[in-house]
Amino acid sequence: MKKLFLFFSFILSISIIKAQQVPLNSIVEHFTNTRCSICKNRNPGFHANVFAQKDITHLSIHPSSPYSGCILSKQNTVTNDARTNYYGIYGGTPRLVINGSVISASANYNDAALFNPFQNLLSSFEVKINLKQTNTDSLNYEIQIKKVAESNLNMASLFSGLAEDTVFVDGGNGESEHYHVLRHGNQENISLPAAIGTSINITKSVFIKNIWNSKRLFALAMIQESSNKTMIQSGKSATLSQISSSIREINGINKLHVYPNPTSDFIYTNDTENYKYVLINLLGESIQSGEFSSNNAISVSGHPNGLYYIILENTKTGKSSHTSIQINK
Repeated sequence: MKKLFLFFSFILSISIIKAQQVPLNSIVEHFTNTRCSICKNRNPGFHANVFAQKDITHLSIHPSSPYSGCILSKQNTVTNDARTNYYGIYGGTPRLVINGSVISASANYNDAALFNPFQNLLSSFEVKINLKQTNTDSLNYEIQIKKVAESNLNMASLFSGLAEDTVFVDGGNGESEHYHVLRHGNQENISLPAAIGTSINITKSVFIKNIWNSKRLFALAMIQESSNKTMIQSGKSATLSQISSSIREINGINKLHVYPNPTSDFIYTNDTENYKYVLINLLGESIQSGEFSSNNAISVSGHPNGLYYIILENTKTGKSSHTSIQINK
């Protein structure tokens, strides 16, 4: 009987570990060039395809080949070329790499099925990024990598950097808008957290170049297996404009009392008015919304521990209120 109990305990512990895995944030690296006529013809269909996908991050990278005159390449040549050579695809554009897997140049970039193998994947690691501007000419981004489930990986390759969500320039081939443009990057080898529930934090400081629109910048990070470049996990921050906008909105309105605080599952209010609410994390991202009143509690059990802000708009008066809430489970 004791052996049987230990066996079922073992099976249960394995199930719990598997259940702790989190969704893999898939990312497509799009290698393109502002002087490439083939890119001009293929990019619009690809953009429509990738932007229609859910939970897939897009990053455009501009190598110096086949056209060294590409303006976005010249603004970040070393990083762009290094990332292209990392995958062994330097020399031709457009090219795609999804979750570290090189996609054939002859693939149909307009086909939604292109992304099917990279959806509904899980990871044993979680990546969060906090971006903030430290002064008028520099910013910091902090990467937190947390181990959330069992994994035999202990080393990885980390690529992190900054991208600009839209750059408006005609580089020669007729494309006037370029999306999620890599502006700064850094490649390094790291040791992953060893125990479940532990994390590592990596902070980078970057000088803001005058050719960047700083409010459009966001930070990103990718951790990949060192041996085969398979994506372990990726993450990105909100843009600086989204973060500062959320902070200004929160600081500009009055607080509304909610309880309990801290909470592990639900929050309530005694206010008899009806509200629309938005739950915001410390990255300035809206992560949950709905209606809130004394008859309708808000469930927050699906979010990790941490500090959050709740913005509430009175459905009658249109006036806004806010408060902070700590989730501890």
